[in-house]
Amino acid sequence: MRKILFAFFLIIILIGCNRENRNSNTTITPSNIELTTTAGSAENAIDNVEEKPVPVTTQQFPFPFVSVSAGSMYSAAIAADGSLWTWGLNYLGQLGDGTGGGGWIDTFQMDRSGDRFTPAQIGTETDWVFVSAGGMHCTAIKADGSLWAWGDNRSGQLGNGSNTGSATPIQMGTDTDWAFVSAGSFYNMAIKTDGSLWAWGHSYLGNFGDGTTTSTTRTTPVRIGTENNWASVSAGYELTAAIKMDGSLFAWGEGGHGIKIGSTPVKIGSETKWASVFTGSDNHIVAIRTDGSLWAFGFNLMGQLGDGTTTDRTTPVRIGTDNNWSSASLGGHYNSGGYTIAVKTDGSLWAWGSNGYGQFGDGTTSERWIHIPTRIGTDNDWAVVSTGGSHTVAIKTNGSIWFWGVESGEYGPLDAFIVYSQSLVPVRVMP
Repeated sequence: MRKILFAFFLIIILIGCNRENRNSNTTITPSNIELTTTAGSAENAIDNVEEKPVPVTTQQFPFPFVSVSAGSMYSAAIAADGSLWTWGLNYLGQLGDGTGGGGWIDTFQMDRSGDRFTPAQIGTETDWVFVSAGGMHCTAIKADGSLWAWGDNRSGQLGNGSNTGSATPIQMGTDTDWAFVSAGSFYNMAIKTDGSLWAWGHSYLGNFGDGTTTSTTRTTPVRIGTENNWASVSAGYELTAAIKMDGSLFAWGEGGHGIKIGSTPVKIGSETKWASVFTGSDNHIVAIRTDGSLWAFGFNLMGQLGDGTTTDRTTPVRIGTDNNWSSASLGGHYNSGGYTIAVKTDGSLWAWGSNGYGQFGDGTTSERWIHIPTRIGTDNDWAVVSTGGSHTVAIKTNGSIWFWGVESGEYGPLDAFIVYSQSLVPVRVMP
């Protein structure tokens, strides 16, 4: 019965969060609701990560892949058979394969010994249904409704009551009624099958939504409010956004750049036709209505809102006049600037904002600020997209995963970002 309720609630969320996809030919589900993106930032050393050997399989890729999530220079994906795969940087154990976790060797050098740029299966389980990659930690849900996390835990992101990181997936408590999770830069937001909202990790200025306005760390999930009608949530850096089951939009947090919403959920306007919402690490929010229209508000220095300006917006403004937007993802960090990648119902890919590291995938090498949605390539088979700090991953309708932007890099003196390898156009990762 518990599994049935869990599956039923996921179906409700799929309907509520993807009503704009009702005419889409996309065959990839349920990834359209779970591609919450976060961007990483320079982090300090960690020396208390527990390393345990985990079986790693690289010989054969399953097909197709149904969801993908980008963190800060690492990615995670789930295949149709329920297997979990990761690749990228691993200096804090964020790949979950039992290696890595060395942190920073010195002020300017990461431990690169655990990095892996070929996707590998994590463990042997085939019951993963949901994954969300955060800054340097990753979260996932299994088919039985249990919640798991691994990687960096200095801010309690793993939710296990400690600050000790883990290089392998560990279960968060014993509850098996988790329906949705969104990993932010240093915190997480989640929804249970009863529609309740939960938060843990590090709250800078109100991004938990529990009324606290000072820097706060919570190492186990805490309930936010008493309501039981939350449908979806997206965790960013200093701002959080969510949609209730009636289609109303809420946001909270007092992010930098003067974007201050509040320390508890604040209803955004009176509209009740919001279908999906996305936040990123550069304090901007993008949302799609049930009619397929695209809206944005928040910080806009790099033109990441897409309204043709660099003016910050405190209320949602419509982006263009098109009514065929399907999904979006918000990336970037303070070294690369904010950017937005989105997919339309016709399978076309669009980008705007900062392109300092080739995150658009349009083949350019220099910094460009595009203030309106600009089409990337001519392909019409993109299904979903997820953005990290300086890279983008996406799934096509045939279930293949593609990558572009920075594959490998690290922070050097004076916070200079050193790029070791990157692709300026989409390249096929697997299968």
